[in-house]
Amino acid sequence: MSMSIEFSFKSSVAERWKAIFEGLSRGETGALFQDRMDVFGEAVAEQLEDVLERWPGEYFLVSSYDQKGESMQVEFVAGPDAAKFAQEMGALFVACGVTDLRCRGIDLSGD
Repeated sequence: MSMSIEFSFKSSVAERWKAIFEGLSRGETGALFQDRMDVFGEAVAEQLEDVLERWPGEYFLVSSYDQKGESMQVEFVAGPDAAKFAQEMGALFVACGVTDLRCRGIDLSGD
């Protein structure tokens, strides 16, 4: 099960979000991910550390992302607990100041 997160952001942070998701699409799910997220402050850094400790690295892998103006749609590889992971990532992104957050799971099983 993968999941999709869509959100809006201020245009001043567009390049930051692009760099974050470009890195995650290359498998940079650990320290480099944390470094890129540091721009959102200490509270976000602490929240991210908690999320990273609870979820395996493959959940953070991005299979695709699409930026249109001040909105972003990101598809994470995730896994069996995609809905719970989406909830935690959504809370993290809200702490980064995003708005209009929407999450949905994508069943890839073909059943």
